[in-house]
Amino acid sequence: RWPRGPPPPPPQRVLLQFNITGIPARALITNATLSLYVKDATGGPVTINAHRVTQSWNEAEVTWKARDKAASQLWTQAGGDYEAAVDGSATVDDTKN
Repeated sequence: RWPRGPPPPPPQRVLLQFNITGIPARALITNATLSLYVKDATGGPVTINAHRVTQSWNEAEVTWKARDKAASQLWTQAGGDYEAAVDGSATVDDTKN
């Protein structure tokens, strides 16, 4: 049994990909905003970190273990391969607005 109540939930990861082909190669991006919404959150504040994924992946075939299940291409680490550095971070809570 976990020292104080139930064990923490397993990590959850989401893969997001953006089509940036319309942005010129030498363009300087000075600001960007990403809005995400959490539904039915409970348990207090949660910090969400954004990391750069370091391997390609297939949207139709990605799983916790595989970046392309159909092609038998696995992640190096379960849950995805990503840079340790945090590119962006936000804390959300269960306050309903």
